[in-house]
Amino acid sequence: MASLGLGFETVAAQPPQPAVGCGVAAEGPREVARIPFPGELEALAVDDRGRMFATDLLNQYVWRIDRPGATPVVLATGFRSMGGIVVRPDGKLLVGTGNDPFTGTTGYLKPTAKIYLVDPETGAKSVFAVARSANGLAQGPDGAVYASNLFGNSIARISPSGAVDLDWARMLTPNGLAVAPDNSALYVARTVVDGAVTRVPIGDPAAATNVAETSGLDAAAFPDGLTVDSAGQPVVATHLGGIWRVGADRTVCVLASGVYLSSNVGYGRGTDGFSAGRLFRVGFDGVVHEIPAGYDPSATE
Repeated sequence: MASLGLGFETVAAQPPQPAVGCGVAAEGPREVARIPFPGELEALAVDDRGRMFATDLLNQYVWRIDRPGATPVVLATGFRSMGGIVVRPDGKLLVGTGNDPFTGTTGYLKPTAKIYLVDPETGAKSVFAVARSANGLAQGPDGAVYASNLFGNSIARISPSGAVDLDWARMLTPNGLAVAPDNSALYVARTVVDGAVTRVPIGDPAAATNVAETSGLDAAAFPDGLTVDSAGQPVVATHLGGIWRVGADRTVCVLASGVYLSSNVGYGRGTDGFSAGRLFRVGFDGVVHEIPAGYDPSATE
């Protein structure tokens, strides 16, 4: 692949095509929770009990919301520049930090962004790993953890044994992360420069390719967080363009519009609360919306 001269690799690009028959439900987004003002929700994850956990970039909290309509409670505090969040198979949380330009860029001299292991009941936390940044955070079915550095143009991989590869993948402005259900690839939302959704093969990260990229007015949409549905299709939260689904044929379907400043999306789990198959969106407006058009009864991400 051709070098950009800055240590990055180019990726093959395919412009999105207008989708026909997206199957969008008649019912639009509906608000199901809201944190107290002011607050900026950065990322979400749902555990097997249907409880939602969300990071608050403004207040540096982890919120827990037990069910739609419930009053959010502060689970944990004392973070710095919060980023992604995932629920591990054992029910504990991984919470990323270092989501700021200073930490991301100085991380090349000395990584200082902590990824915390957080108890979902007590909020007690300990350091799981240290990276350059953990803006986006994802865990694969094999136990590997991925952390993106939006301001340093790299993605770290923490192996199941705990070994940290800070330069597992390189690309411009990687943000949200999600692993395909079959562990074949990591999907990356790229936000600021060369906005795109990129597929990174787990076994060959240098062979990354774009499955969609922004152009025209969509160049200002700013893809942020993402998840994947049961078919392995990326579902993407954008700041100005709504909620997108990228099909296997590289068409882009708008699942929801009018939900501005969206930062992330994720599927529910379990049979109660934020239950399995339902798609939820969080944003810098501090609001949690359900996106009925994204319903997927087999989704687990």
